Amino acid sequence: MAQTQIAQYLGTGKRKTSVARVILRPGEGATWFNGRTIEEYFPRAVHRQLALSPLKLAELEGRYDIRVRVHGGGPSGQAGAVRHGIARALVHLDGDRGAREEVAGVAEDGGEQGGLAHAARADHRDAERRGHAGTFSAAASATAWSKRTTRWTLAVAVAGPVRSSGHSSSR
Repeated sequence: MAQTQIAQYLGTGKRKTSVARVILRPGEGATWFNGRTIEEYFPRAVHRQLALSPLKLAELEGRYDIRVRVHGGGPSGQAGAVRHGIARALVHLDGDRGAREEVAGVAEDGGEQGGLAHAARADHRDAERRGHAGTFSAAASATAWSKRTTRWTLAVAVAGPVRSSGHSSSR
């Protein structure tokens, strides 16, 4: 019994802490994102546009079914990871060297023409760590205040309890 092989193109995309595994198959444009449609997974239109931008650049919208497993990070990072994965899958779309270069964004004369070249490259930027209470804050250099360990309680612990002299003093 002969089994027919369905053409599929794989691509892995990364953005921030998100990782997306993308499978493109010839079809009518159905989307599957972690078991949901793209409208359910990315409710904001900005994230949907970002995720599907490589297909729009290659003018292949509606010609491939998209199956995506994505995890990690937030919606923007995940949309960027999906974009990167789709772009890498499109680079492997055609074995013909000219078509592959055209999808990758290299013109026949050797110059860059834009295309998916930018989308197919990973964005390895990380968020910069936050400073302690601002960069030049005086609070950062001072000792942190603690309600339970004030100077008075520290003095009592070291010198012993303060004896009353008969009159009440307000502290």
